[in-house]
Amino acid sequence: MRGHGVDIIVKERSTRSDHVLTAKEQRDKERYSWSYAPRYDFTPTGRLHLELSGGGAIRQGTFQDTKTQQVETKLAVLLQEIGLRADAADEHERRLERERQAREAHWERVRARAAVRLQEHHQAETLATQVDRWHHHRLEGDYIAALEQRTKELAGDERAAAEEWVSWARRHHDSSDPLQGAIAMPEVVQPTPDALAPFMEGLSPYGPRHQSW
Repeated sequence: MRGHGVDIIVKERSTRSDHVLTAKEQRDKERYSWSYAPRYDFTPTGRLHLELSGGGAIRQGTFQDTKTQQVETKLAVLLQEIGLRADAADEHERRLERERQAREAHWERVRARAAVRLQEHHQAETLATQVDRWHHHRLEGDYIAALEQRTKELAGDERAAAEEWVSWARRHHDSSDPLQGAIAMPEVVQPTPDALAPFMEGLSPYGPRHQSW
């Protein structure tokens, strides 16, 4: 009903009685040690037993003949039960759809935050690198100044060798001043799944379908 499968299993009740050997079974029993005969006989009673499978029972899951009423008189109740199960199945699907949409919306919000945090992390790392370069440049300048002062105290070939080295060091230092380059925001990091992963608050960066809920 409405795309939901419900099976109706029909059974006929039977009575059990002790089996009475037939003439042939009696002869076989006397003649052969391996002969077999059933222990019980089962006789159909004509009383029907209907059972619905597919979805949990809402009001009633089985219907059967009684001494005063046949199962045919309960078909309206049976059809109502099938309809109730279809309603329950529809509601279950709607609930699953709402949960799916909620998971996707939550994942999108987390991903948006992760993308912002990824850029901020990259910018902070870039700033820290620039600070390290600036400190290194200042320390390098101080060292070269000390070399220049020491060179003045030397003489002859030793002073000439020192001046050559100090001259190169000064040129290199002056050309590598980190404050002489362009000052601008770092380039944007591409928000690939691997880049976003550390900022996804435990969720998969590959999408909401990759989560375990």
